[in-house]
Amino acid sequence: MVRCETTKGDFTIEMHREWAPVGHDRFIELVNDHFFDDQILYRTIPGFLVQFGVASDPAVQAKWSSRIPDDPDLKIPFELGTLSFAGAGPNSRSCHMFIAMEPSGRGLGGALHERPIGKIVKRKEAKVVEKFYSGYGDLTFLQGQIASRGNIAAVDYPLLDRIKTCTVLPSEPPKDAAQGRAELSVAATPPAAQPLSTEGGESDAQQLVKDEMSVRIVPEKENLGSGETFNVMGVVAVFLMLAVVVIVAISRRSPPANRDRSV
Repeated sequence: MVRCETTKGDFTIEMHREWAPVGHDRFIELVNDHFFDDQILYRTIPGFLVQFGVASDPAVQAKWSSRIPDDPDLKIPFELGTLSFAGAGPNSRSCHMFIAMEPSGRGLGGALHERPIGKIVKRKEAKVVEKFYSGYGDLTFLQGQIASRGNIAAVDYPLLDRIKTCTVLPSEPPKDAAQGRAELSVAATPPAAQPLSTEGGESDAQQLVKDEMSVRIVPEKENLGSGETFNVMGVVAVFLMLAVVVIVAISRRSPPANRDRSV
């Protein structure tokens, strides 16, 4: 995804490397080098296309003048918002770009350099392209003048719109993967420790003693008949403790024996 800011509004281009890998990679290189910063949209023909791709600085333009080979024709249709390289003959793509409009832009794709590499998918954002100023007519001749002199060559055309900047957006993880990580995080979080209560009914300590007894006395069903023996010593110790508690309780409740009184 590439986000472009212009003087008429912003739009996001959904890139498709599978459509034209050579052209795609060159465009991403241009964006990462800030090639499109402060770039004049010098050719806007309503219903057909808007063309750009001449750097504001002649030195930057010269850096990207090398040409790249054509991509195969995969018959990707041109629609409103489709992005492609401009060119003039076989293997002529370098840095000149255009975005198609409708309806005439649908007829593009016949030339070797006309290979879609991405598209503005949001209809509202694609409409930004149709707002670029076109009142001066076809200013294709400005292409060479801006390349040699910079943006000062278009000083007589102050209403021309510009690209402020274009930026490659960071890739987002798949929704399923993000959801899986969230669920794993929740599952891995241990429950908060609860304080032992001593109010009302049996205390938590007494309940823990009972739980311990049940764990020791009643084995899990899958272990029955497996040959494992109970912890006999532990069971005996528990019952002895209970017996002592009972005896002490009975002795405290019994009345004292009558004693002879002296006269």
